[in-house]
Amino acid sequence: NETLPLSSNTQLMLDRIAASKAEILSYFFEDFGIESVLGGQKNSFFFPFAGQVLDRLIKSQKKTNAIKCLSLSIEHNKRIQKKLWSLTDQSQAAIKERNTLSAHPEIYSDDMICREAWNHYSFYPSTGFIAYHMPFSLPDATGFITNAICVSAKSNDPEVQALIDTLNQSFNSLKHYTKNKEAKA
Repeated sequence: NETLPLSSNTQLMLDRIAASKAEILSYFFEDFGIESVLGGQKNSFFFPFAGQVLDRLIKSQKKTNAIKCLSLSIEHNKRIQKKLWSLTDQSQAAIKERNTLSAHPEIYSDDMICREAWNHYSFYPSTGFIAYHMPFSLPDATGFITNAICVSAKSNDPEVQALIDTLNQSFNSLKHYTKNKEAKA
């Protein structure tokens, strides 16, 4: 439930980034990798304050920059969704295979398998951070940590608003995946 720290210096930095040229802005809307201390995995992140920079771009009506940065943010969120679905599909297949080898495979419902596959999924809406790990009992279990982007600003420009809606829809989808952890047995 923590939020990203905001100070007057941070606000000033975000204002300056939003007022920057497209070349500088693009730097803040590219994935960057951080290697995990666990298993040497590389996690991909976006600038944690990208949503606030987007809000400023939208409010200042810098349409060209807003469109470009919104598009890059949408691509980032979609990559997260694709990676998440790939790993949960792998998890469910491996769990199903493991359970068919058990003495009583009939006791494992699809809901139980789904819940186990999604058990280690966490979404933190106040920061947009996401963590997923396949069940640790599976061979070659892997996972990731990243952050998703959303905005609070609205636009009178239909093209910009459509991109805002798409971005926030992808963010909300990631938020609602936590319901998969609660599947009924």
